[in-house]
Amino acid sequence: MLSAPWTPPAGTPRQSPRTPRPAPVERARSPRVATLAQHPEKAPDFWRAAETEGTPLVETVPGDPGHAVVTFLWRGNDRTRAVLVLPNRLCEPDDLTANLMERVPGTDVWHWSERIRTDQCHTSVPGRRPIRFAVR
Repeated sequence: MLSAPWTPPAGTPRQSPRTPRPAPVERARSPRVATLAQHPEKAPDFWRAAETEGTPLVETVPGDPGHAVVTFLWRGNDRTRAVLVLPNRLCEPDDLTANLMERVPGTDVWHWSERIRTDQCHTSVPGRRPIRFAVR
């Protein structure tokens, strides 16, 4: 005979309390996106490479092996006006404007980059398909 499943005491919150962030999320500059901004005509090549290598883009930080630049991408079109990225535990829930992607002028590439530690693992869910990635 199975016992009843465990349930938390009445009044227990479903999530742990949010700890205030000690500093804003550290945004970063992606070298690959910076190169594309100088050569927007190469956007088709940029997308081909992203499809081949997978996303998010993970780039090393010169001189800092403990961190990497992670870039989330969105392919926009003529009607795209804004793209909001909400990476769990990495976003600013009190200031969502910090989570707006930027568009590379003259292209359909929207991006949001941040610098994160290389000893972390994350799960990205673009289009509802989870992609687990390690920043190493």
